[in-house]
Amino acid sequence: MDTIKLMQDAKNGDKESQFKLGWRYRKGEDGFEQSDSNAAYWYKLAAAQGHAPALNNLGMFYMNGLGGCGPDAKKAYNYYKAAAEKGDKLGIHNLGGCYATGTGVECNLNKAFWIYMVAAQMGDDDSQAKVGLYYLKGVGVAQDIDNGIHWLKKAAEQGYEPAIEMLNTLYS
Repeated sequence: MDTIKLMQDAKNGDKESQFKLGWRYRKGEDGFEQSDSNAAYWYKLAAAQGHAPALNNLGMFYMNGLGGCGPDAKKAYNYYKAAAEKGDKLGIHNLGGCYATGTGVECNLNKAFWIYMVAAQMGDDDSQAKVGLYYLKGVGVAQDIDNGIHWLKKAAEQGYEPAIEMLNTLYS
């Protein structure tokens, strides 16, 4: 999509174009000067229309205090939750992280495990590794070495380096 059309569509309220424009500002891509505040502006417009990846990215902005957003752990949690409710894989993963660390919500390792499991089943390599690690250590779930190895292998098959390293440590 050319830049002029993208900007025109974003200004006309197209949530996907708003998200893409936010992404380009965030990354400083395609001739856009990197600007977290401009990225946040466009993400907020897309998120207001329920765009799941924009909701997740705003969660990250509030979590890390980017683009004039936060830091505000509770807002980050709420954005991740909204993205997760729309089925966004990264939003689900990040929501699991909130429960794992007690960020913006009370820590609940069992809930974190099951949320990570949803993202793991969707193919998220980081979530697969976390599920594997939780199984191996018995964190939030009964210890199950075989299931732990199974999930670490799934993440490793995608080239996820931390899972590869964990498996190498287990087998050395």
